[in-house]
Amino acid sequence: MLSEKFDEISDLLSATTFPVLGDLPTIVAAIASLAAVCIAVCNLKIIRRQHEASVEPQLVISGTSFSVKFSSAYPNSFGEWKPFTRNKKSYVDESKSPPLRVFNIGNGAAKFLNFEWKIDIRELINLTREALETTGNKLIVEHEKSHVSFKNEESGYRAVYSLGNALTYKLDFILPSSIEKQPTTLHIPPLIQQLMGAIIYGQCLKIFSQSRTMSDPIKPKIPIEIIYTDISKVKHTIVFEVIFKIGHVKSTEGIPTEYDAHISISQI
Repeated sequence: MLSEKFDEISDLLSATTFPVLGDLPTIVAAIASLAAVCIAVCNLKIIRRQHEASVEPQLVISGTSFSVKFSSAYPNSFGEWKPFTRNKKSYVDESKSPPLRVFNIGNGAAKFLNFEWKIDIRELINLTREALETTGNKLIVEHEKSHVSFKNEESGYRAVYSLGNALTYKLDFILPSSIEKQPTTLHIPPLIQQLMGAIIYGQCLKIFSQSRTMSDPIKPKIPIEIIYTDISKVKHTIVFEVIFKIGHVKSTEGIPTEYDAHISISQI
C-alpha cells in the first residue's frame, strides 16, 4: 500500500508543470506593477476624501426662545413672537419673530442655499381650525391650491399668504464659522407663525382646563429642508425638525395673556 502511494505522488509530480526559472522575473515584475497600481488607486481615494472633507460645508441650526403677549386690540392675531435677549428676558422691538441661527461648522462655504419649510399644510390647517374652535375665535382659515387666507367676517380682517413665497428662502452663500463669526439669521415665516400661534394658544387653554403638562411638545413638528452646493459643485441636502414647547403661561381668570415658548432643532 505504501509503495502504491509513492507511485501516485511520483506520477502527480511528473505531470505537473512549473514555470521556468527564467520567467520568474517577469512574473514578479507584473505582480509588483499590479501592487503599485492598487496602492496608487488607494492613495487617490484618500486624497479625494481629504479634498472633499476640506471643502465640505456642515450646517447646523440653533434653537431659540420667545415670548408672546396677547392683546384684545388685535383679536385676529395670536400675538407677536418676541425673541429673548441673551442676558435676560425682554422684548426686542427690531424683530417680530424669534431668529433661528444657522452656523456652517464645516471647512468650506455653502453656496446657492434654498431653505424650504416642508409643512403638511392640510394637517396644520386642521389643527389650527380645531384650536380656533377651542378659543372661540371667529377667524376663518381657508386653503386654496396656491395660498392660505385668514378672514374675520365681523371685523373685515383679511390676510393672504402665497404658499410658494411664504415657505421658501434663498441665500447666495454661508461662509464657515472659522471665517464668518456671525451666524446667518433665519426667521420663521409669518404664515407658520399665524398657524402655530393659534395651535399654541389652544394648547395654553388646555393647560388650564385639562391640566396638560407644559413639557409636552406642540404638534406638529415642522420640517425645514436645506439644499445647497459646495465649492466643488456637489449638491447636498439636509433636513431639520423644528419643535415647539411651552415653557410658562400667565393667565387672567383662566384666559392666557402671555406665554414663553422654546424652539428646539433636531436633524432628521
